[in-house]
Amino acid sequence: MDVLVHGISGSISGLTAISVWYPLEILRMREQIVILENSSNSEEQGKESNLSNPSKLKEESTKYFENLKIFFISKMNSVKFASEIISKEGISSLYNGMSSALVGSVISSGLYFLAYKYFKDLLVDKNFTKGIVIDSMITSFLASCCTAIGSNPIWVLNARMSKSKKETGSVSNLQMIQQIVKEEGIGAFFKGLIPSLFLTANPVINFIIYELLRIRLLDTKGNISAVNIIIISIISKLITTLVTYPMLTIKTLFQSNENKTNPEIFEILKKLFKDEGVKGFYKGKI
Repeated sequence: MDVLVHGISGSISGLTAISVWYPLEILRMREQIVILENSSNSEEQGKESNLSNPSKLKEESTKYFENLKIFFISKMNSVKFASEIISKEGISSLYNGMSSALVGSVISSGLYFLAYKYFKDLLVDKNFTKGIVIDSMITSFLASCCTAIGSNPIWVLNARMSKSKKETGSVSNLQMIQQIVKEEGIGAFFKGLIPSLFLTANPVINFIIYELLRIRLLDTKGNISAVNIIIISIISKLITTLVTYPMLTIKTLFQSNENKTNPEIFEILKKLFKDEGVKGFYKGKI
């Protein structure tokens, strides 16, 4: 029963979070998907303005002040990208696929917390506890693997729905599912699963950092203030995001891909790294 309560609590928290932050999630995915779109139209990419290709600007100028200007322009790209989407497609485009995201968030959060509590209790029952850090690492990893496998089909659907209005007109979740099965097969719902499994490091890192900071901030009675909880949650999430964000970009590209083979995706990633370096994998981070 305790495990079920954790699962339900996780689902409610996930539902609340996605409801508030969904437009930002859409902007992140749309900015990352541009990588695929640009790779399919290299000639047009060569004609892009300097504003949308700061790496090219950097190659064209070596002067300090011009490069400084380029740096700040590149930081505004996400804001400019968001403005373009809203002006061309309307504010409603920021909510494309929200229904699938809500379902995915409920399932992902619920499954994660349920699995986390289950494996945590299992370690205690089997007398396999190795300390809070090791225990958190093991349970987070196992729970994340279960979540990645169980929810991947929903996030593939969400990735496609997030751009469906732009490319194919408004479609329902059922229509998109039928389209994916017809054109790509049932296996398409597990695109991006490998990057998703690599992203299991995300909650592992997050929980370890959180627990280490929490232990250090406990008072003599074993309590911690709400303010400190907020602070350490922000710190742990920030560090985790910086470390794992490139893998999130890779996952988005695989899940959004409809026409390219996996080798083609890897070639796109190689070109992205060659042209822009590591920073190319941080698109949509703002």
